[in-house]
Amino acid sequence: MNTILTVRTTVFSLLALLLVACAAAGVWAHQALPSQDVKSLAGKWVGWMTPSNTVLEVQIQPDGSYTSLSGTTTGQGTIKMDGGRLMADGYLVTGPNVAVAGAEKSELTLSSKAGKQVIFGSGRDNEGPYSFQLTKQ
Repeated sequence: MNTILTVRTTVFSLLALLLVACAAAGVWAHQALPSQDVKSLAGKWVGWMTPSNTVLEVQIQPDGSYTSLSGTTTGQGTIKMDGGRLMADGYLVTGPNVAVAGAEKSELTLSSKAGKQVIFGSGRDNEGPYSFQLTKQ
């Protein structure tokens, strides 16, 4: 019985996420920005992480190192340019969702929305895939 409930909850969450993503794609126009050096990302970024729908705050240093906070859990890692792509290497959050096979890697996309810098990213941990959107403060 618990397995059916878990599967049903997971399917519902994925469908809700898909619906929100499709609606967002039609409502918000994002302008992709060319990859910049990591130093230009320095500062505080705030946004959401899905499918957990939790607030995520990330503080990026000029050298690309970052610390993150989501609720009471923290993470840390480094953002680097890799073949012209922005890549985050480390843990956005630690605790029960920490990756068991080593550090998480997320590809980041930098864009602009309403004149503000926005980072989109996705990755995978032992709970499955996740994505996030952060706006520079």
